[in-house]
Amino acid sequence: MERKILFSIMLSSFLTPFSSSALTLSLPSIGAELSAGPDILAWILSAYLVTSALCLLPMGKAADIYGKRRIYLLGLAGFTATNIIGALASSISALIVMRALQGFFASMLFATGMAILTLVVPKEHRGFALGANVSVVYLGLATGPFLGGFLNYYLGWRSIFVLITALTALAWGLARRYLTQEWITGSGHPMLPLRLFRTNREFRLSNLTAMVSYSATFAVSFLLSLYLQNVLGLSSREAGFLLLLQPAVMAALSPACGHLSDKLPARLLVSLGMGLIAAALLGLAAIVNFVDFANFAVFLAPTSLVMHTTAVLLPLIAVLGAGIALFNAPNNNAIMSCVGPADYSLATATLSAVRLLGQFASTLIVSALLAIPWAAAPADNLRLGIAIAFAAFAILSALGIGPSLARKKDTA
Repeated sequence: MERKILFSIMLSSFLTPFSSSALTLSLPSIGAELSAGPDILAWILSAYLVTSALCLLPMGKAADIYGKRRIYLLGLAGFTATNIIGALASSISALIVMRALQGFFASMLFATGMAILTLVVPKEHRGFALGANVSVVYLGLATGPFLGGFLNYYLGWRSIFVLITALTALAWGLARRYLTQEWITGSGHPMLPLRLFRTNREFRLSNLTAMVSYSATFAVSFLLSLYLQNVLGLSSREAGFLLLLQPAVMAALSPACGHLSDKLPARLLVSLGMGLIAAALLGLAAIVNFVDFANFAVFLAPTSLVMHTTAVLLPLIAVLGAGIALFNAPNNNAIMSCVGPADYSLATATLSAVRLLGQFASTLIVSALLAIPWAAAPADNLRLGIAIAFAAFAILSALGIGPSLARKKDTA
């Protein structure tokens, strides 16, 4: 039963990021069919993220009052229904409203999934389960563009919603059958867990470390995409294959890193992970700034340019993925292990909110740095701006080691 519950939650954890990343390559097709420009199409992605972020903490509180199982099942049912609406949408406004509703129901899954895992899985196996759950999140992000693009090309963009509907319904059926406990921990605790931040040092520093990490890593793929396509001139297909390595490494290593956190102090694993992230980002900054592949393009065949770029960048991208995997699962385990069962939902919702805040900060940092005129020539300005952004993120990651090591209590 424990494995079936884990599978249900892992499936929902896969589908929530997949539903966003799978639509990315289908946006032009959606715009062509529903007569929408790029500025309107962006709301298909933004509406989902905004409502998810706004509703996370309220849904965490609702799960404590009305039951984690009830909120989780409602989230799966609503997620299924909104995907059916998406498959049948006949206007861009209907599709955007559907995505906003989908974000609302996704917040129920974000707020309860990790809390239920923490309650169901024995403590000695908790790190592995949380690590496996983290790995499928990365798998959803990684496979979304490829599988979504495949479905869009051969079956049309509506087929993406049909697939998600079927898989979400499967997750609902498994949860409905095998989740038998309601876990009502209703309390008079406020929706914003200031008490936990004020009195729980482990919780406070772990969330701070998480926010620093997400701030330093979320926009990295965007920077690499700009560098590979706009500076080096690689195609989107070639760039996509290179960028696939990072989430693949993260997905492969996260369960093992979570298992390590069941045996070793989380603060040491998390600090080592942030150190690897900082080193990889510093290496990327140096390559972008000092190794100008574009100037050698005239001497190299296009295939050789890709091979030379790959040989230099892939090791650093792999180290970056390993560092993020070594950070995330142990840090999540530390957060969930330092609170009591009554606070599991709020801790889960808080971690998700911190993640979104860090991601937002990461995009702000990149936008600000790329807007500064570092050089006169546009190509040089972009390359230098990307290099400085990588260096800034490396420094931020290094600074995050401090609060990680400052945690005195290790419950992993």
